Amino acid sequence: MIRSQLAQRLGRVALDASAIDFRSSPAIGANAMALGGSQIVITDKLVEILNSDELAAVVAHELGHLHYKHILRLEVRQIGLSGVLSLLVGFHGANDELLGTAIGLGQSKYSREFESEADAYSISLMNASGLSPCLLASSLKKLEQAAASQSGANPSWFSSHPPTQVRINMIGLACGEKV
Repeated sequence: MIRSQLAQRLGRVALDASAIDFRSSPAIGANAMALGGSQIVITDKLVEILNSDELAAVVAHELGHLHYKHILRLEVRQIGLSGVLSLLVGFHGANDELLGTAIGLGQSKYSREFESEADAYSISLMNASGLSPCLLASSLKKLEQAAASQSGANPSWFSSHPPTQVRINMIGLACGEKV
């Protein structure tokens, strides 16, 4: 049912509804993610929190990751960064933690750029589908509220996503509203 609703809402871009996989994952919570190939995974908690139009906006965001091949690009960068850092710090097992931290910090910057790019793709796709891009901002607000009770957040310089309020403000500019 949800797959066909999403295909109807985003159908103008030939969304392959079979590429959307719904999973129960209490450990992950409310989330959606694009995986290699053309698969999008949506958790049951996300479906509980968002309405169908907001869910379409999130799927449009994930389609942006697939469109721009963000997963592949991150993997290629990780391989290159791993090689360079291994040469600099050596191949010793003692440096594995340092190497992992350096790669994580290096990847987070690219990942934040990719998130912004996927947001812009979602805005464009929502407009093309006749839906308000403000739905993406609405979904981010709901996700922020749901996550507010969780503690132990990573520092912003290690985050894979730009700050939520920055994303909401950017989307607000695109949809012509203060969100």
